[in-house]
Amino acid sequence: MSSKKIKNLLFAVSIIVYTYGVRLGQISKLKLEVVDWKKNEIYFSALKGGKGTRHPLTSNVGNALLDYIKSARFRNSKYNEIFLTIRAPIIPVSSHLLSYYIVLFMKKKKIFSPRKGAYCFRHAFVSRLLESGNTFKHIADLLGHRYIDTTFIYSKIDYNSLKEVDLDLPGKL
Repeated sequence: MSSKKIKNLLFAVSIIVYTYGVRLGQISKLKLEVVDWKKNEIYFSALKGGKGTRHPLTSNVGNALLDYIKSARFRNSKYNEIFLTIRAPIIPVSSHLLSYYIVLFMKKKKIFSPRKGAYCFRHAFVSRLLESGNTFKHIADLLGHRYIDTTFIYSKIDYNSLKEVDLDLPGKL
């Protein structure tokens, strides 16, 4: 098994999950035709009863995908999925295998998180959006959540920041 091919696959998957906050199941189902290179868009299918999402294709993601497709993806596959296994049988890679690779990568790089694997990327994605002032509705749409209540799972209250908020409440001392 080529470690360079695995690195290319892992880098592409990591940059996608970091950039868009999608689940590994959505990445494992990505097909060649859902990347619109002319419009610079990428589409992720719905998962877990949610909604599919369309995002701008960033140059970082586009370059990582191109690098993976050119140097690591098996060329003569009958499958349209972007990510394929590195060795025979050449089949679409499963979200479980992607998760396994990401957990190994995190251990190797000594990245410790309360959440294991790609899930920590999804939480970090939501945290970045909240810190940037995005609404929960907007975040829910980006994550493909059908119901905004699902998005609240990712919220954490920053009590130190709340102490600094000057609320004009009745009965305030």
